[in-house]
This record gives sequence, structure tokens and C-alpha cells, in this order.
Amino acid sequence: MNSNSYYRLREKQKIIFRRIYDLVMAILLLTMTFIMLMPDTFGLTNIASIDATFRDIFGVVCLLYGLFRLLRGIKKHRT
Repeated sequence: MNSNSYYRLREKQKIIFRRIYDLVMAILLLTMTFIMLMPDTFGLTNIASIDATFRDIFGVVCLLYGLFRLLRGIKKHRT
């Protein structure tokens, strides 16, 4: 295996790892969004007792960042 093909293989592995990482982070952040915005639905009384304004702001931030990570993980890599 020459160094050029090894370099391409490593770059492809990095791209795949980054895509998987972005998708997993998006799932976690979007799950956190639902937990923050609807804690009573899931029966989470500890989170429901947090100030509603803080929960809403944090939920929206998680939603926006989760969508960003999801779009970044889905988009095609262009070189």
C-alpha cells in the first residue's frame, strides 16, 4: 500500500467517524430538547421543578444545535 492510498483511506475513515459522531450528538441533543421542553410528559419531576424560562431557553438552544449537528452529519462531504 503506497502512502497516497493510505492517506485516502485515513481521510475516508475520519469522514465516516465524524459523520457518525455528528448523528449521535444530534440524537442526544434532540432528546434533551424534548426532555427540557416537556418534562411532565416523561414524568421527570426534578427537571419540571427547574425555572420554566431556563428550561425553555435551554431546550431551544439544544434544538438549534441538534439540528445543526444533524444537518452537518447528513450533508455530503465535498473535497
